[in-house]
Amino acid sequence: MNVSAPSITSMIQKMEKSGYILRKVDEKDQRMMRLDLTEKGQACIEHVKAIAEKMDEIAFTGISPEEKMLLRRILFQICENIEKERNR
Repeated sequence: MNVSAPSITSMIQKMEKSGYILRKVDEKDQRMMRLDLTEKGQACIEHVKAIAEKMDEIAFTGISPEEKMLLRRILFQICENIEKERNR
């Protein structure tokens, strides 16, 4: 995802401060931190999933499952082509 460690740390701190996650030291390895979702965090995920499902329903209205599969295959091929070009 090309996200730096400091950016991740900052995001975790913001999510913790907002009450979406809890940070705690790993019981087996004190050097590691474990992240747990709070009820607020879980509710947020469920809300985002519901919105994504609704958007998917709207976007693919009138499109057959076969057409969706073809679109997916084409998009994967486009991504693969771009990745190949980037690695030249």
